[in-house]
Amino acid sequence: MNICIFLDSPLHAPGGMVQSVLNQRLALQAAGHTVYLVCLGRGKAADVRTLFAKPYVCIINDHVNFAYLLNNPLATWQVHRFLKRHNIDVVHVQSDMSTANLGVKLARRMGIPVLSTVHNFFWPATGPLQTSGGFLLQAVYLLHSGHRLRLSTFGDNRLERAVRGMTETMCRQVDVVIAPSAHLKNKLQECGVTTDIEVIPNPYYAPAESEQAPTLLSNAHSPHFVWIGRCAPEKRLVEFVKAVALTATQTNQDFRVTIVGDGPDLVRAKALASKEGVAWLINFAGRVDNRKVTQYIDDASFTVLSSYHFDNQPVVIAESLSRFRGVLYCDERITEGVAEAGLRTASPDAAGFADSMVQIVADPAIAVRYSHLAKAAGEEFSYTQFTKRFEEAVRVARSRRVV
Repeated sequence: MNICIFLDSPLHAPGGMVQSVLNQRLALQAAGHTVYLVCLGRGKAADVRTLFAKPYVCIINDHVNFAYLLNNPLATWQVHRFLKRHNIDVVHVQSDMSTANLGVKLARRMGIPVLSTVHNFFWPATGPLQTSGGFLLQAVYLLHSGHRLRLSTFGDNRLERAVRGMTETMCRQVDVVIAPSAHLKNKLQECGVTTDIEVIPNPYYAPAESEQAPTLLSNAHSPHFVWIGRCAPEKRLVEFVKAVALTATQTNQDFRVTIVGDGPDLVRAKALASKEGVAWLINFAGRVDNRKVTQYIDDASFTVLSSYHFDNQPVVIAESLSRFRGVLYCDERITEGVAEAGLRTASPDAAGFADSMVQIVADPAIAVRYSHLAKAAGEEFSYTQFTKRFEEAVRVARSRRVV
């Protein structure tokens, strides 16, 4: 198949969504499919083309304002020509904004089935714009699409309901929705989405530079905890650093921590580590490439996922289990993979994480046991499983194509 992905986020942006898109592309190409991309350049056209080389990428002029993109004749002509030239069989949108809406519009016009992957439905809206931001988003959406935005019933404020309303609207416009987790599927259905929803976890695909096969953990003395993600409030990095400090007071401090990622909470996390006297235990690695991420996971006893009631199906779970490492986590909603190979804390706060970390430090056999469990559970995220499920979703989309 010739598959075209539509994405609003630039490919050089950090985060699990972009990594998922890149992994999907590798998995589908390994199965013999050809994957194309339509995205906004955002001034980083060269960066995008290093990941999706010509002629597989269509970069929309980054001077086009997103509010007018849907009705912009130049962008519409550019993308229509791209889809026609490459005989696209399936359009796969992975966002809800301008580029994705353009993809749906053209797919409908050209008779191409459309799938949509929902990467997150749980973003919290905090700060002073909870109400005014919601009204502004509704106004922009009306200007952009010509239709009123129906607010979601799910959300604590108008901005949250508006953002989720866009996701729900996109779900209703496509033939099949892909939810990477069962709890996301359930929430979308609770919000009134009746489109067929297929649960397909994010795939893991080892970086091409990685020649080292995953190995089972055999010795977990002096355990190594590796936290990977965007250093943003919703990922609760600061809460994890508090847990490190508590663990240090309850053990002989025979453990170490690596934090991989960048973002607004990184400075706060470093300051807290210094204040609590545990900075020497923590390696703040910053943002690294995928090859280095894999190396850190291979060197870990456990990876750590500290987000709570935010994540859909984090890519770090797929990465960890595929490299035979267990996941220390706190969110009871997440089940894919971690139901078999995840150690869930008794509570989502720092004390809950510290209790589990103390147990792991005291008993190295725990990490070894979860490494073996991860090996068995990792198949859920293999590229072969992803491709098989995606191809089935395409068959469903073709049979139920919205006219």
